Amino acid sequence: AEVLPTLTPVSFSDASVLNDGRVLLANQAGGLFASAPSGFTPVSESLRKPVSGIVQAADGSLVAAGFSGLSRLPQPIVSASE
Repeated sequence: AEVLPTLTPVSFSDASVLNDGRVLLANQAGGLFASAPSGFTPVSESLRKPVSGIVQAADGSLVAAGFSGLSRLPQPIVSASE
């Protein structure tokens, strides 16, 4: 297995495939990272609290579960580099 460099020294806690085919990673600091041709890039809006699970709802928003309950991020998910 190839080890990939990460942008933060925090463990990733979940991954989800978005409706558009991109992979979304969530970490234990609430950071979100979306796959892009150049690798994974930070999502412009992060949760800033621990995430244990994340899914994309039918309306395109993200629903994240963590210690503080459920949170919803509206669509679209835009990476910080776009």
